[in-house]
Amino acid sequence: MENDKIETLKSMVEEKAGRKPISSTDFNFLLGEISRITHETLSLSTIKRIWGYVPSGHVPNVSTLSILSRYVGFTGWDDFSNSFECGMLDDSEFLSGNQVVPARLKEGVEVEFRWMPDRYCRVVYIGGEHFRVVESVNSKLVPGDTFQTSLFSLHNPLYLTDLRREGCQPRTYVAARRRGISELRVLIAFK
Repeated sequence: MENDKIETLKSMVEEKAGRKPISSTDFNFLLGEISRITHETLSLSTIKRIWGYVPSGHVPNVSTLSILSRYVGFTGWDDFSNSFECGMLDDSEFLSGNQVVPARLKEGVEVEFRWMPDRYCRVVYIGGEHFRVVESVNSKLVPGDTFQTSLFSLHNPLYLTDLRREGCQPRTYVAARRRGISELRVLIAFK
């Protein structure tokens, strides 16, 4: 069963990274992604052993498995293991980490978020799960746009519905679709 958990975790890491590591370049890319998301590091030899690129008879240690678990959105190896054992690792998942729920905000509160490669957006809450774009850098969103969303969640895509721009039909937009929001901050305190 432990091996099944590790194999499932490896598959989830590959899916999040967008590639199966089969070369040194892939492993270096994977290490960079893990470090970028978790702000923790693993050694190249450790990651190669886990994927069987370098032969090893050792079971990965819990701290290594915890870093990989955090990379895919769990609080650590115990959280991942519990989810696995409870049958909760299917195509659905519980979101964890930094989240902003509009229902908890006061009108006028600002939220800023970033996503790869160099996108930035600052929005103001205008009520009823609606926001207005105040500032945007390298994004398809522009100041003055309004949209609705029910959740900002770090490391996850941001789904915007009822995106309105003067002179355009309302649209739906996904920001940070591939890698998720990389930074998320509320600029004024919750109520």
